[in-house]
Amino acid sequence: MKRRFTKGFALGVICILVIVLGMGTTLAADHQINRFAGANRYETSALMSDYRFESADTVVIARGDVEGDYADALAGSYLAGVLEAPLLLTHPTIFYGVIEDEIDRLGATKAYILGGEMAVASSIEDALVAMGLETERLAGARRDETAKEIVLYAKESVVNGPTYLFVVNREATADALAAGSAAYYSHIPILLTYTDFVPQATEEALAELELDVVIIGGTSVVSDAVYAELEAQLRIAGDNRYQTSVLVAQVGLAEGAFADDNTYMLVRGADANLADGISAVSFGLPIIYVLEDTIPTTAAVYFEEVIDGFTHFYIAGGTAAIAESVAEAIEEALMTIAPKIGWAYIEDVDETIKIYAAIDNEDNEVVLSLGDDVDVQYDHGDALLSRSANVTVSGTKDGAYDLPSPGLNVTPECDFVEIIVDLYGDEGEPGVNGQVLLENSGTEVTFTCPDDPDLYRTYTIIVTDLI
Repeated sequence: MKRRFTKGFALGVICILVIVLGMGTTLAADHQINRFAGANRYETSALMSDYRFESADTVVIARGDVEGDYADALAGSYLAGVLEAPLLLTHPTIFYGVIEDEIDRLGATKAYILGGEMAVASSIEDALVAMGLETERLAGARRDETAKEIVLYAKESVVNGPTYLFVVNREATADALAAGSAAYYSHIPILLTYTDFVPQATEEALAELELDVVIIGGTSVVSDAVYAELEAQLRIAGDNRYQTSVLVAQVGLAEGAFADDNTYMLVRGADANLADGISAVSFGLPIIYVLEDTIPTTAAVYFEEVIDGFTHFYIAGGTAAIAESVAEAIEEALMTIAPKIGWAYIEDVDETIKIYAAIDNEDNEVVLSLGDDVDVQYDHGDALLSRSANVTVSGTKDGAYDLPSPGLNVTPECDFVEIIVDLYGDEGEPGVNGQVLLENSGTEVTFTCPDDPDLYRTYTIIVTDLI
């Protein structure tokens, strides 16, 4: 599956404190910031699925309008993760064409529908059946009962699951979404409670699951009395939803509960915009809440501590949800936060081609040794030609320097793009120990497209300590 993350850890008991093409998606200018921006929340949901999954046998369908508080969808993040399925949004009574098209593209044969017919109408189930899908509805009389049905159904497919589960307030959407990515990736159940008492459905599910309880949210949404009744082991709560999202990220990263420890999903924290982040749980990344046009202080301080020149960001939603100023602030942070990490930057005269290769040298040089693996991103003005690849450095050592000895090759899966950088050493001598040493002195780089000789180019490399 496309961009599928691998899972290779066992969760222990938590013990620390309380943007890819298609359908209108927008890519930010910086190669480390991708934005998913559909015309509405349903198209954004489909865009994320398209990016995340090459195919899927199963899809999970949940109500996506703000009136439903997204409760079923967020409880369903656990089920979707267990099934390795996209979590797609639907209007309660309207089956959007973009969702239908995405299900068709995925090649799915079964759809799980979350919630009763007030949440997802029978007409939508009929439409899924008409597409040839088998359907199964998981629903209770109330959202806490639906969460119970989802969790107990999904647990039958879990082997060696975590030792704990999340409990959130049944109306605290932001808290549930902050935990949703960990629930998806690490198969952590999510159950619902009222502020001051535990509903019977949740009590029954807890009795059957026999897992430790982690509360997400402060005492205004889950009281101390409920915490005590549940015999919870931990509360993860900030002064507001923005701080809570950062704390969930910190705890989850410490536990290995996310798919990547250097990539973040930015979601606008307003209730009306949380829908943009629901399908994003399938990425398994920490979700950090931001404001419309700024990064909250809590998140900004956190990013100052953790990001480096290789940190990647996804933005959920268009510029009406998260303004371009937020992306610009992230880009500026990436340029300045880690000055010891920079990039080899290759550009043609009309600025349509940029190639980035990581450098790890305080002297503003690219130093790579034979056998090193680095990531290279090739951005083209024609987005269809953009590529990324992992690079293995190859070439001649010491005295065996015969042009054109490739020192750095980029050959994507499509075998369409090849970048050749010759090995250089001090004063133009062959690279010592097979190192590629690119100084800021106009090293020539050859770019070839084997399938189209007309795209053959020779460029001059510029090495900089900024991205």
